[in-house]
Order: sequence, then structure tokens, then C-alpha cells
Amino acid sequence: MLNKLTDKLHKNPKAKKLLMGTCAVVMCMTMLAPAAFAADGDSTAIITNATGIFEQVTSVVNFSTIAGVIGIGVGAALTLYLSWWGVRKLIRIIKAAFNGKFKV
Repeated sequence: MLNKLTDKLHKNPKAKKLLMGTCAVVMCMTMLAPAAFAADGDSTAIITNATGIFEQVTSVVNFSTIAGVIGIGVGAALTLYLSWWGVRKLIRIIKAAFNGKFKV
């Protein structure tokens, strides 16, 4: 049964779009369900609690902390990339030296 479904999805792009749209709707409904069930008639409590959470988050997070986190991530990624490139280059040089074809 699953093979038939995947064959249909590969052959028909409209079916693929329909399935992806259905999955997106189901995920949105699943995420919104707890808030809908929590509001037993009075939704102001939910809005007040959400406002309080957003105020706490925005008081802690500002531009400098976001820039710092992005800077640390970019620095770490650049370090890993350069290390990976350097190790590959070093291995290539060592192999070339052993083969007698030293080339930089």
C-alpha cells in the first residue's frame, strides 16, 4: 500500500502538493489545539500569560546578544571549515611526498 502511494506521488506533482498542504494543515491544527482546549470561555488569561512571556523574552534578548550568538556560530563554523581544509591539504602533501610528486 505504501509503495502504491509513493508511486502515485512521484508520478503526479499535484498529489504531492495536496499531501504537503494536508500535512501543513494538520500540523497547524495540532499546534493550535492545546490553546483552544485551554481556553474554557475566558481567553484573556491566555493572552495575559503570553504577553508576560513575550515581555520577559524581549527584556533579555536584544541586538547585542543576537549578534554575539551569530558571531560565535560563524566563528566556530569558519574554524571548523579551515581546519577541515587544512587537514585535507596536509594529507595531500604527505601523500605526494611519499609518492615523489610533491606539489603545493
